[in-house]
Amino acid sequence: MDLEPFTTSDTPLAAYLRYHKHQIVGLKPDPNDIKRKVYVFIREDNTDLLIEEFYKGDPQVNPHLFYKILVKDVFKKLRESR
Repeated sequence: MDLEPFTTSDTPLAAYLRYHKHQIVGLKPDPNDIKRKVYVFIREDNTDLLIEEFYKGDPQVNPHLFYKILVKDVFKKLRESR
């Protein structure tokens, strides 16, 4: 059974999912704000758990690696989509 993709316009959440090896399969325009993009991820078995950890404020990350992923991977995708 294939899981529905997970989408978010929350850039820090996108970086957190990338930190945990989730794959971004694309970007699309945010229907609520034309200046924003929505990240589209392949939903994994642990996606919902990671989202819950992120929003509860419980995430455990290496701050340097998280920043590297945010700047070099997630922001790069945003720049390429413009």
